[in-house]
Amino acid sequence: VPMGSVEQSDAVLGEDLDAGVVYRQENLLEDAMSILPLRVDNVVLAASVDLDFEKDGALELDDIDGLPIVSFPRAIAPAYHDALNAALAGIGFDPVIVQEAENETTMLSLVSAGVGCAFVNSANMHRPPRQVRFHEVRGLSVPIEFLFITRNNPGGLTQRLREIVEELDAEQALN
Repeated sequence: VPMGSVEQSDAVLGEDLDAGVVYRQENLLEDAMSILPLRVDNVVLAASVDLDFEKDGALELDDIDGLPIVSFPRAIAPAYHDALNAALAGIGFDPVIVQEAENETTMLSLVSAGVGCAFVNSANMHRPPRQVRFHEVRGLSVPIEFLFITRNNPGGLTQRLREIVEELDAEQALN
């Protein structure tokens, strides 16, 4: 069952899930969970390949001002939503939201279809959908911490899964 970070965290706390792979949200109860940080991503602008910015490198505010934006409802990830909007305001960008979607997969599909652009997790840059190009925006930074979570004192299988994740994470750090 697909679940967002907030739902996964709640399910781990409610003992409906043994573990989760989530982005840090405000509902993480650090004293009730075992949290293994995996990496920190940032935010980038996803735009249709049909949108030609006629430049390489990071985009400036003038390049993106007035673009239609596909976003997500605040209820999906309130802390991230607020941090993203504060960072956009910090660079002087006032988004014109033309569509909301429940997840990044849908947002990227809408970008691919030319509905608008979207601010998404930079982890997507390693698997770009067709018809989508990713762009950094100068001055825009919204660090997004990626975590592996379990309840404190997990069972044997969950503990072994955590050990495997730690081993894989250590190998990844070496590469």
